Amino acid sequence: MENQLIAERCNQVLNTKVIRRSKFTDQKSMNIPVNAAEEVADLLMTLPRVADIQNAQARLERLANPVTTFSALWRQYINCGFSSQEKSDPDTAIGRFAKSNSPLMDWQSVFDHGEDVQWIAAELVAAGLNRMTDKKTRLLLSARQAFSGAMGKDDRLVNGNVGFGLDVFLDLASGRASDRDIATSAQFSRSIDSGQLYGIGHKQVRNILVNTGLAHNVVPIDSRWREYVGHHLHFAATDLAQHSRYLDVENVIRTALILVQKRRDDIPCLAVLDASVFAVQSADGHASGGWAGA
Repeated sequence: MENQLIAERCNQVLNTKVIRRSKFTDQKSMNIPVNAAEEVADLLMTLPRVADIQNAQARLERLANPVTTFSALWRQYINCGFSSQEKSDPDTAIGRFAKSNSPLMDWQSVFDHGEDVQWIAAELVAAGLNRMTDKKTRLLLSARQAFSGAMGKDDRLVNGNVGFGLDVFLDLASGRASDRDIATSAQFSRSIDSGQLYGIGHKQVRNILVNTGLAHNVVPIDSRWREYVGHHLHFAATDLAQHSRYLDVENVIRTALILVQKRRDDIPCLAVLDASVFAVQSADGHASGGWAGA
């Protein structure tokens, strides 16, 4: 019976027609073997228990208490956005920034300072964020514009205005969208559009979604995931920039978790799986390593 249930859930995903062999799989940069999901599933079985992974426990808490305000969303948005191509363990510039009271993490301060790039530059220096400062400045100003337009009559996400690039966050916060069912979550993931948001690609928008607790079954795929799956699922960083290829990789991971969920009931969703893999791949080890959060 257990095997039958697992098979039925996998068939649900397959029937959505979102798990597909990429037309690019014959190229060296992308290789998804037919049995990739099964091989990745075997890897997942060897992960430490979630109870022993601090990073996964923190992710569970966020999923139980998702952000409800623009102010809280802003903090995660900037923290995750700035983490692109940065080391993000706790004892790093981004890790310290995540726990700081930098004015850049405060929506009202950024709003009040308008588009003062000199103020932004000074705050980046004060935070020790000295890499790619032009990109970080542009990301922050783009976010400021999006948040200004999307904010409604108050700070609550449920009263936000759609059409300014933050729709996926508003839809989840209001209940208009949900990805809690892993078997159908590929459809939700496919609908995510970060095109209006400067510096926020397929990985980072999902990073914000899981770190705000708003999404349960998407994966912010990066170098740690690439190293973790190794030869079982080969892809390059350039592949992740293409929407279809990103979804192909994410869906292999999704199918792998579905295959093992009955045996690994401590991993309830992809967001918790992601936090576990991130910690396991940390140089500090899974007990303490992982995304510091904001």
